[in-house]
Amino acid sequence: MPKVLPKLWILTTSASQAFLASFDFKPHQSEWCKGFYFFTGVAMNTGVVVIDELPETLETVWLRILGKGKTQQKAIETLATLEDQEPLLDNVLDVFHKWHEDTQAQDDLTPEDKELLMILSPAYEKSRTQAILQERHFYVENLLKSRFGTDEALSPLIEPLVHMPHEESLQLLMQCSREELLAQVNQMRKVSPQMSLSPAIRQTQRVFVTSWLESRFGEIDNALSQVVESLVQLPPEESTRLLPKLSREELLARFGKKDSK
Repeated sequence: MPKVLPKLWILTTSASQAFLASFDFKPHQSEWCKGFYFFTGVAMNTGVVVIDELPETLETVWLRILGKGKTQQKAIETLATLEDQEPLLDNVLDVFHKWHEDTQAQDDLTPEDKELLMILSPAYEKSRTQAILQERHFYVENLLKSRFGTDEALSPLIEPLVHMPHEESLQLLMQCSREELLAQVNQMRKVSPQMSLSPAIRQTQRVFVTSWLESRFGEIDNALSQVVESLVQLPPEESTRLLPKLSREELLARFGKKDSK
């Protein structure tokens, strides 16, 4: 490792070994992962990050989203599977969300813009889903507090109410007593542990699943259409976990329409 960390970092989507050697940049593979190079001269305290050489790990994902093509696509797919508590995730998804909407509103898109729109679709849809859920969580939590005050026993009801269709949760929140609300929601959870997603969240989840499958396998055919509907029924965190891991054949075997014998 250099005795003094570089004061200047240069990020490049790619660079040939001949190009790096011409500026006397050398790797420090024993202390740094592949893709990091350092100028050997003392006066030029500079480091170079060659993004398409970085290993596909969680530690490098924040740099790999600045890459191009498959490098960037894989990084964005990784971001879409991260837990919400991951530092920086909300800020990055917010940037993706704004860029996606601004670019989609333009009339003349370049081929590169269209490709990046497709790549960003999974992260964009996750951002939309999170925004809907956060807004509903705030609404349900505050309505519970306004009716029953601060009550720890009611806290476990927030998430089930958030995922219910809006009209159904509003009716329960406005008409039920505290005891009735506890009984109603707990009974629903026993009958359907997953609870039913609201139509808005369900539609966002459908767009998310479709966009992800298109980015991996191209056009959605009849077989994959069955997979889309099956995945939409799952909790969003479960479908997000499965999509990057399963091949087309595995998805069809697990979620495709079974032929009747």
